[in-house]
Amino acid sequence: MSEPNDFAIGIDLGTTNTVFAVYRHNNAEVLQNSEGDRLTKSCVMYTAGGVLVGNIAFERKNSSSDDVILLSKRYMGRSPKDDEVEIDNLHLPWQQPINENGKLKFPVKERGNRRNFSPEEVASEILRKVRFDAEKALGVKRITKAVISVPAYFNAKRIQATKDAAVIAGFEVLQIVHEPIAAAIAYGQKEKLIPGSKILVYDLGGGTFDATVIEVKKKMSFKVLAVAGDSHLGGENFNHRITNKLVLELNRRDRVKLDMARDEFKSDRLFLRDAVEEAKRTLTAQREKQLSFQIGSHVYDEKLSRAKFENFCVDLFKQTIDIMSNAIKKAKLTKNQIDRVVIVGGSTRIPKIRAMLKEFFPEKTKHDYSVNVDEAVAMGCAILAAKRNGNQVLRDLTLVDINPFTFGVRVEEKNDAEAFVTKLIEKGSAIPSPAVKQQFFTYDESQTEVVIPIYQIEDMAEQDQKKEVKITEFTIKCKRGPKEQPKVEVSFELNENRLLTVTAVDLNDPNNTKTIKINTSTPNMTDKEIEARKNDAIPM
Repeated sequence: MSEPNDFAIGIDLGTTNTVFAVYRHNNAEVLQNSEGDRLTKSCVMYTAGGVLVGNIAFERKNSSSDDVILLSKRYMGRSPKDDEVEIDNLHLPWQQPINENGKLKFPVKERGNRRNFSPEEVASEILRKVRFDAEKALGVKRITKAVISVPAYFNAKRIQATKDAAVIAGFEVLQIVHEPIAAAIAYGQKEKLIPGSKILVYDLGGGTFDATVIEVKKKMSFKVLAVAGDSHLGGENFNHRITNKLVLELNRRDRVKLDMARDEFKSDRLFLRDAVEEAKRTLTAQREKQLSFQIGSHVYDEKLSRAKFENFCVDLFKQTIDIMSNAIKKAKLTKNQIDRVVIVGGSTRIPKIRAMLKEFFPEKTKHDYSVNVDEAVAMGCAILAAKRNGNQVLRDLTLVDINPFTFGVRVEEKNDAEAFVTKLIEKGSAIPSPAVKQQFFTYDESQTEVVIPIYQIEDMAEQDQKKEVKITEFTIKCKRGPKEQPKVEVSFELNENRLLTVTAVDLNDPNNTKTIKINTSTPNMTDKEIEARKNDAIPM
């Protein structure tokens, strides 16, 4: 049987919009939500009557901004101490998170009670709506399986936060996939891709930017060569820039001092942001747009041209080109070796961005818009979900991703020399990674047990700086043996879901082995917290 009876769906959980799709009848199909829309706003509103999610919450966001949460994806898996959190708070006109015992929480009023919700809990409301709407669209009682996308630069903690949100929403996560890979899968189904060709996925959404270089191994077989990205570069950043520039112009022209950060202007700031968003979209097809908005007691009627918009944001556009160029360099390629540029994300509709991409690449490079830029990621997730759910038509689909961290065993010399990590799985190696083995000696021949400390090496913000983080350790009993011979062999293996399997073998007794499995993503919520939140969920 080519298709199982139960459905598994693909979900693009976006910063500003969420899209979900299913693969059936040998085709990836974007599903409509209960309101009949293909895009669901990533917006949650807490009210006296319960929780509103999606477009209905977005439409009411300006009337009760203290209980409306948007852009929660930017906070998932982050610490209150992260610099990015402070940056986001400066620009977020809706509810901002607080520091609750070292964790980010959004304070809101739900059903008359003040409550604090984590970004994962907020995202779970969006995913819960997706599940209910998918069940309605497909005419089934329950859907529990999903493949969900994340930006390519998401670290382990942010990936785990996404998984936590999905579990709270009632999903079994079949796989977390990077957004550019999902987009490449969707294009691979629609277009004839030549084995050996190199693809650059340029993914510019509402809040994030990814550039990923992928090699096509076979028609539906992809290998990631390099990734680069920025978690604070997308459509919302363009909105902030335009808003700030317009206010500065008004201050200079009218000799006033409008401080839009003041609480008295909060409502005006919300409406101005919406006017700017509408203008930005209009300017993809028109040369100018009239903006009408109010600040304080004064009503403004201003003209925004496409040229002025581009001038306001051109340095941000150039940042995406620089990041993309860096990804190509990391892949050890030149731009002349890129055969196809796959365009993904709603912000890629901006004419200046498309023009800059055309200018950067040689004329022979194909620029591919064959799949809806808003829907490509969800469609790729749906194809992968069907494969993970047993669809035999997709059995040849294979992905080789790259590992963002180094994993190894910390060892010490006998003469109290400085300890160091022996690397077994290197950063940039393929995922899934086959078993990598290393033999180790002990201090002396009388030693009858060995402690195996497992470490992860992460990049720091400072150039060339690394941070060694201990994940766990375990002990294996071993037979005595000559000290000049290795005593223990340790192997590391990393699967596609970043589950690290570590096995230790006593070389003097091969039947004596010990294996542990480690989720390399550090949980942000305990199992108890996740289960409690699942049970606490209010049906929509």
